[in-house]
Amino acid sequence: MFINTVDNARLDVDGFAPFARVLSGAGTVLHIVNPTPGDSNGISQPLYTRGGNAWLLPKYPNASLITRATLVEQR
Repeated sequence: MFINTVDNARLDVDGFAPFARVLSGAGTVLHIVNPTPGDSNGISQPLYTRGGNAWLLPKYPNASLITRATLVEQR
């Protein structure tokens, strides 16, 4: 998952379609650690998929992780 801070609708066709909207706490987004800044390829998705956090954390110890999420139904 990555968070767009601008409209990147062009990525929808690549499977990066939006699935949520930040309703509050958007300032937190600015404090999320990108362990591969300036690298548009970022973390190797296949390696992370296979190895999970056991692979990720030794290589990128400062990476931000989502440890809990809450689904809020908007009415």
